[in-house]
Order: sequence, then structure tokens, then C-alpha cells
Amino acid sequence: MDDTEKIPRYLYRVVDGSTHCKYDKNKGFEASKPYAAYNPKHWNAKPELELHMDWSNRKQTPFISVTSSREKALELALKKMKLDNGNVLIAKIDSLKLRTEGVQVYHMEGLVKLIGAVIKPEGMNSHEYLCVRRIPRSTIIEQITFGDLED
Repeated sequence: MDDTEKIPRYLYRVVDGSTHCKYDKNKGFEASKPYAAYNPKHWNAKPELELHMDWSNRKQTPFISVTSSREKALELALKKMKLDNGNVLIAKIDSLKLRTEGVQVYHMEGLVKLIGAVIKPEGMNSHEYLCVRRIPRSTIIEQITFGDLED
């Protein structure tokens, strides 16, 4: 179930030095497990999602979390700055361009319900969406950096 038709026009990705997905200013974002396919009907779909949504997890997943809330993105960026995990970047992403680039996007709560995943209550967030494998640079329409980003 690809939710691209239901997602808001703009999504936001917040990253800092502790983020698992890779960011390249020319290529965009790449999940920590970038070559994995994701199919909600596959037997491994539920454990992959549960693993990703466990905040203490340090294992690779094919997902990149994004939020539809600009306010949540700013709140998270400020939190990350206080933790001093390096520079913080907020990327504004055009969801229509994600679709044209062929990126699978799922509404996290909808996917949890669809496959019967069990995640902690603090992990549930109506603003969260999951991009599978990548967010191409061509879909990022604006970037805000907090701190001195080194090239």
C-alpha cells in the first residue's frame, strides 16, 4: 500500500551527526539499508517496521522517517541542537517529486495498522511518514542548516 496519493505536499527530514541514514548534498538521503526492497505483504515487513520504530535500535532498516509537520521538524531540530550531535539540517521535500522519482512513501500509522506491527506508544505519530530506501536530491526543495556544516 503506497500512500503517495494521500501524503501532504511537503515533508521534512531532520538530520544530525547521530543520524543513521546517509546524506549527500548532491545525491540526497539514503537509508541505512539502501538496497532492501520493502513489501508490506512480505513475511519480514512487520519485523522491519518494528525495528525501525524502536528508537533504541541501531540496526539497519530500509526506511527514512520524515514528518509532515514543519513545527515538529523545528522542535526536533532544536532538541538535536541541545544534544550537541553536530550540525542539524532540516530538508523540505516535495512529495509530488518523490512520486515522480518512484520513491515508496507510507504513512507510518497506517502501515502499522495494515501489517499489525507493535510499536511503543511514544513511537506513534500521526505526522510521520516513511520513505523507502532513498530521498533523491531532486525532491529536496529547501534546506536549513543550524550550526557550521563542514563540507
